[in-house]
Amino acid sequence: MKVIGVLKFIERRVIPNIGVAFFTLAVTWMLIEALSRQLFHRSFEISEEVVMFSLAWAIFLTLAQSGRENFHIDVDLVFRVLPAGVKRVVRSITLLLSAFYSLLVVLSAVKFIPHLYANRIISSSSMELPLWAVYLAIPIGGLLLALYYLETFFSRLSTKRTKSGKILHASLSANLENGDTK
Repeated sequence: MKVIGVLKFIERRVIPNIGVAFFTLAVTWMLIEALSRQLFHRSFEISEEVVMFSLAWAIFLTLAQSGRENFHIDVDLVFRVLPAGVKRVVRSITLLLSAFYSLLVVLSAVKFIPHLYANRIISSSSMELPLWAVYLAIPIGGLLLALYYLETFFSRLSTKRTKSGKILHASLSANLENGDTK
């Protein structure tokens, strides 16, 4: 159980902070580039890649956490008119399809990255970054996203409804069945 706790800590605390660091790098570099162009009439050749690759890593690393915090797009208009039972089925299907798609993205990236590595493909700027390292953001972020969707799916399976219709997580509902109201 300690391993799972450590992995959850890394997934929910460390990785999003790394993503924020990449966002910060991208924004800072854009500001430096803008000021350099405006004040010194000089542009950096590496600016496009620094910003683009930083944003790619930031987005892929924070996708799962943003879903966990309800920042993913949802079709509320449709869900409002559906009966509760149909809503649960549609959400379950959506979660499973989303997990499948995320895993498909991971599989595609895992097949593509060795090609980049074997052929020593590098970025086009003077930075000459190995693109296999840049593209690692895709399987890492995709795997985190698939785990988020699967965790949410199984969490919804283990929920119960009270008589008033409120949803309880399995551990809380077990406590209520035993008479514990804390």
